[in-house]
Amino acid sequence: MLLSAALAALAAGASAADLASRRFHQDRFLISYWVGPQVPLPELDERFAEIAAANFTGHLGFNGNGNSHGLYNDSDIHPTKERVSAEIALCDKYDLACIPTLCGKFDVRGALPEECLRLGENSPNFWGFQLLDEPSSSLFPAMGNFSKRLAAARPKALQYYNLLGSGAFPFVNLTTYEDYWSSYIASVNPDVLSQDFYPDFQISRGEPLPTHQRESKERYAISLAVQRKQGLLAGVPFWNFLNTMPFSAEQIGYWREQAKAPARLTSTAGH
Repeated sequence: MLLSAALAALAAGASAADLASRRFHQDRFLISYWVGPQVPLPELDERFAEIAAANFTGHLGFNGNGNSHGLYNDSDIHPTKERVSAEIALCDKYDLACIPTLCGKFDVRGALPEECLRLGENSPNFWGFQLLDEPSSSLFPAMGNFSKRLAAARPKALQYYNLLGSGAFPFVNLTTYEDYWSSYIASVNPDVLSQDFYPDFQISRGEPLPTHQRESKERYAISLAVQRKQGLLAGVPFWNFLNTMPFSAEQIGYWREQAKAPARLTSTAGH
């Protein structure tokens, strides 16, 4: 995952005082992944050493909580307090920005997991918690309420939500997608704007898309433009996922070449 520079928000007129009042301050360019190492606890140190050696700058450690897709049900890799504590300690050991999943079983429509709220308080590399992936707009009011309660408990912790790209089924036009973002910002007052979108740069809008890749380069451009505009207006950084590895057998040959173009675009144009 590549991240645009946080100070780009100043270009839209956000003052230094505006930025100083925010919970979260991004102190480095973030290069991370969506899912952390899915290995047992005794193997985590070795995996984190590999991650640091590969020049990643952060750990975005999604482990299944808050995700309607129901992924990663193995109890050994679920975000228990023990596992999240270990991830934070390893982030400190290898100097990685740390955004683990908020541990415990929680729902943004319910209570805070009190046993997990103090994790990372004394870590120099802890940024905050992952909370929810690809929410529908119907959840925004509940997310806003949850975020207010979490901010009261951990006022400096990043609250990370990842939103849908414009290729997702609810968005039939640009206006609908603009409304999705503006409603999210108004309801949640987020620390960063994040979406995942995996375009095929060789397929244009209107052409048949493979079943595993329905998102065209035009749709990707729309998503990034809307996200950037909303980020500048809100004075917060915007993050974007790229699919740089195949996640199914049918993608292996396809992504060997296709992953290069969006990575080049985002790394050179994100500033």
